[in-house]
Amino acid sequence: HAVPLDIACVSQRSLDVLPELGVASVALVTLSLGSRPFVQYTKPLMEAYAKSIGVSFHSVDSYAHDAMQGIPKNLSTRFRKLPLLEHFLRRYERVMYVDDDVLIGPAAASLFALTPCHSLGATLERHKPAGWHALHRRAACDLYHSPNNAVWCSGGGNQLIFNSGVMVLSRDAHLPHLARWRGEKLVCRVLCDQLYLNALLHRTAGMTLHDLGGDFNYVGSELTRAVTTSGTAGDSHREAAARRRVAVRDACLLHLTRKVPKLYTADWVTHRALSWPFDVLQCARNATPPRGSAARKAGLSMPEADRRRAILARLPSVGHKYEIGAQLCGKKDGCCAQRWALSQRAPGEGNEGAYDSG
Repeated sequence: HAVPLDIACVSQRSLDVLPELGVASVALVTLSLGSRPFVQYTKPLMEAYAKSIGVSFHSVDSYAHDAMQGIPKNLSTRFRKLPLLEHFLRRYERVMYVDDDVLIGPAAASLFALTPCHSLGATLERHKPAGWHALHRRAACDLYHSPNNAVWCSGGGNQLIFNSGVMVLSRDAHLPHLARWRGEKLVCRVLCDQLYLNALLHRTAGMTLHDLGGDFNYVGSELTRAVTTSGTAGDSHREAAARRRVAVRDACLLHLTRKVPKLYTADWVTHRALSWPFDVLQCARNATPPRGSAARKAGLSMPEADRRRAILARLPSVGHKYEIGAQLCGKKDGCCAQRWALSQRAPGEGNEGAYDSG
């Protein structure tokens, strides 16, 4: 796919081997091995996103794929992301990687355009407490210490860990360093590839991180806080609940982390994101095209409404099998879904009523 040079981050060296001046190759990539029922929701959204920003999409879902060949037999499956990234960075100028449990909102902006060419684009896990970051930083330093990351390991620099479930990388800036994984002693300690990539960032001179922000890697635990309530009253609780509701609406990418039931959460999120009431995963602060409050009141344009209908038509619907509050609350006493999360279409309202003409 042809994209502008400033988005593709093409160097003069790369131009020497590209016959078409002014265009270059960019790809969205995911890895999905084994039985993963929720990809019935995540993959169609990824495909739609790739099409909307004009890039190639690759889903590696078999060990027979070229990207999985030539890998040491003793390499843990938790590190398969590393050869995958190497494979595609050798074939594309820039690669956006997303875990297969990431839902990409229908209005999400291009992360290639938002990430500086020579930076690694990823989201710092700011929702985690300082102790969590310190624990995993120590683990990364124990496993992959070198003189180059001594400052970070001794408590200097940015101490926050970034999440490796959504990343933007470029061939020139990252492939030479990433390809060294074959010579490493890789050890899986809870976060596995995430620890290695964080250590690699801090021990590689000149490698910088561009924090994509929480909207581009909104996590399942935050969704649970936004959707459920324990019945606590008080102004401070209501204000916090309102902030969380805005955050889940403004999120662009939702990461279905281990703390949520992935299949049913994916079903609930995608149907509310693509049709009425449009109150989750709307990427309001970073939408393409921009959708501020005025645009939201005016409704979707007809082309955009048609696009969302087409995506929705590809998805299964299992909403009759669950109640989202029960799924997210689990066995927590006093926990239930907030009223807004249980809202349903008005009686007699057809599918066409889910969209406004704009």
